[in-house]
Amino acid sequence: MNNTRFATAVHIMTLLADSPEEWLTSEWMAGSININPVVVRKELGVLRNAGLVASRQGKEGGSQLSRNASEIRISDIYSAVKNTEVLGKKKSKS
Repeated sequence: MNNTRFATAVHIMTLLADSPEEWLTSEWMAGSININPVVVRKELGVLRNAGLVASRQGKEGGSQLSRNASEIRISDIYSAVKNTEVLGKKKSKS
């Protein structure tokens, strides 16, 4: 795991927990974290696959926590990002 991925994921989850009724865009979150929105979207995908985040597309789109913040443990976030590749799967040499 890239050493900044966990910190980025925690920052994203904190932003979402702070605004539970709003659908936050990846662009807005990226501005808060001072990173590229593509990185935020990648981590949102990982968090969504882990069942921690819900997202919707379109003009009124964005992301929210999929459940109450008090039900999410820091270890849930760590487990979501620890075994995923930053840019996809590694190819093994045969």
